[in-house]
Amino acid sequence: MEKTDLDITVTETDKWQYILEQSFSALHKAVADDRPQHIQQISLYGCLALKYASEDYAVQCFRQLLEAADNSDDSMTVLLSLRDMLAMAARLRKKELFCSWLQQAQGFIKVVIADREKPDALSNFLLSITFIVCDRKLTAAFAYIRRLMVCFVSCTINKAVLTQFISEWTSLVAQMVRRQWFEVSDFLLLSLFEALWRKKDSSLLNSVLLQLQLHLQMYCRWDGVENAFAAYRKLQYFYFILIDYAGKSGFSESLRCQYLRAVLLNIRDLIANMARATMQDELKIIRQWHDWLLQDAGERMKQRVLLLLQLEIAYWSRTKPKTSRKQLTYLEDLLQPDLLDDTYCKLLLSIS
Repeated sequence: MEKTDLDITVTETDKWQYILEQSFSALHKAVADDRPQHIQQISLYGCLALKYASEDYAVQCFRQLLEAADNSDDSMTVLLSLRDMLAMAARLRKKELFCSWLQQAQGFIKVVIADREKPDALSNFLLSITFIVCDRKLTAAFAYIRRLMVCFVSCTINKAVLTQFISEWTSLVAQMVRRQWFEVSDFLLLSLFEALWRKKDSSLLNSVLLQLQLHLQMYCRWDGVENAFAAYRKLQYFYFILIDYAGKSGFSESLRCQYLRAVLLNIRDLIANMARATMQDELKIIRQWHDWLLQDAGERMKQRVLLLLQLEIAYWSRTKPKTSRKQLTYLEDLLQPDLLDDTYCKLLLSIS
């Protein structure tokens, strides 16, 4: 490729078409060792066309990359090349094109994820594309990212890669919350919770809840208790889902115990740390949490809130008797009517 090839303009249609046809032909004829170089060159032409020439030429390049993806040996090279073109489309504020390309590439990306080859590279790819989507508020792309993220978490068996990926994802949640872009942070949290629910990995769940607890504590220091709960509203709802699961005797008792312990331990430590950060008693944090949860709540939600609070208070009293003893008398109204049936009582005994 000569330097002058990069200087052509949109008006030089024949020259652009000639360069692209030559590049596509070279890729088709290339031996295996040379294919990565040609794939990268097509990606470069696509980015340049998008910036300086015509979107039509860029579309041709993107389509050619997807065709090259049929060769599994080129998967990672194609993936990185697609990322570069997607990033360029986002940078130039071509939102519709970005979403269209991401939709077209979904099938290929899922195949690469299912192959479980180079999970670290896949993790970096997904995180970089997700950051672009969040940073540009490309809400039309949320559904595509969510499906890819859930697929990646479900398929990945490399614990180290998965743990690092989740850590980066929760850090991105914290960034969006700090910007007060709650539509974006809610999308990230819902994607994360769906992935965890499908994964059914209690150790991973514990790790995620701990990370979110730390982020929530930091937000509490910055913007107060109620605003912290509101910013992580979806986390509170995820607690309800896990508590409901724990109460259904038809599921694995071991997993139900693990889920219940994960939620109650997380909330207990969160309340203690928020109380310490705001120099209040824990019962006051529980009260604020209770009042916030009941805002605009219907009857069914009120029952779920009360059940969660009673479980938490019971767990707190069993695992921190010295701390809770003096404060429990001020929370007696939250313990009536008693919603803890035999199923939950047995689970509490086994985890505390």
